[in-house]
Amino acid sequence: MAEFNFLSSAWGIELTDASKREITEQANSLGRKDVEEYIKDSDLRKLKHNSLLPKELARMSSGTVPTGQYMVQLQKVADITQPTKFQDDFDGGKWRLLALDLAVGDQKFKAIEFDSVKALAVN
Repeated sequence: MAEFNFLSSAWGIELTDASKREITEQANSLGRKDVEEYIKDSDLRKLKHNSLLPKELARMSSGTVPTGQYMVQLQKVADITQPTKFQDDFDGGKWRLLALDLAVGDQKFKAIEFDSVKALAVN
């Protein structure tokens, strides 16, 4: 199905036949925008797809992730500059360092906000 070909280069994912069927049946249309919106609103852990991220990513040494764009699901954000008690509630300040719990498919891994991303916040 050609309407799903853009996903590997845009987001680093490939859909299985089951996920293509689900999107075909559930999305408003098979236009790129509607397919993107359907996937963004889905739980990536349940959407049957294959990520182009290397398997066992959490066990790899730093600097080994191939360059590119990858879609992952953000599970949790914590500001690790704050005491543990306040990490999940702190709304940011002048200094912050966000720890991110991410998931894609059945893989779970952690990341650190390298440069400040204004769209990311604890709340």
